[in-house]
Amino acid sequence: CIVFSLLLTSRVKRLGSRLNVITYPSLIARRYGEGPSNIVVICAFIANLGFLASQFVAMTSMLITITGWSMPVSFVISTVVTVFYSSVGGYRAVTYTTWFQAILILLGTFVLGFPIAAHGIGGVEQVFTLPEEWFDFGRNGWATTIALAVSTTLSYQTGMAHYTSCFSAKDEKSARRGILWAALMVLLIAFSVTFMGLAAKVLMPDLPESVSPYIALIKELF
Repeated sequence: CIVFSLLLTSRVKRLGSRLNVITYPSLIARRYGEGPSNIVVICAFIANLGFLASQFVAMTSMLITITGWSMPVSFVISTVVTVFYSSVGGYRAVTYTTWFQAILILLGTFVLGFPIAAHGIGGVEQVFTLPEEWFDFGRNGWATTIALAVSTTLSYQTGMAHYTSCFSAKDEKSARRGILWAALMVLLIAFSVTFMGLAAKVLMPDLPESVSPYIALIKELF
């Protein structure tokens, strides 16, 4: 997020305003023609099939956990709600929903989850009683670690949603500031959920990997 904000947000916003485009395929079409734009659309469609499927499965799983409803019912409800507000409200509805969800996640993980988990295990330092290799970032080999870091950073620069966000921003400053805020929120959320997972393992050493550590932690604490 930070690399994209510092290097690309202003350029993307200026380019979008100059070419009068609001989507990534439109940008490619104006710059390079319809042929490359069609390739982008096809690639995006294929990539988003798996992405959207995983999102719908995640929503279904959460609805099942909260309500106890069957999988078909939960899947249909979550899909209909998502498609409805996206198609009726457009990009504005998606933006508001994303902010609302981000705030809920931040409250649930950083504001509530992190301090409750720390209190439940008797202090933050208790996570360091776990095996030492869990904290070794290079245990899979530094080549793998560096490759993951580089590929993840570069892949963010190619996400079409990030270009669309820049195009729709009020100005260059808003686009840059928005992505920096997103980076901060992602950092806090990632830190909190990682800590909650470690705390779950401290409380329940025999917790299997197939069980969500966060759900198990909440049940254990309450």
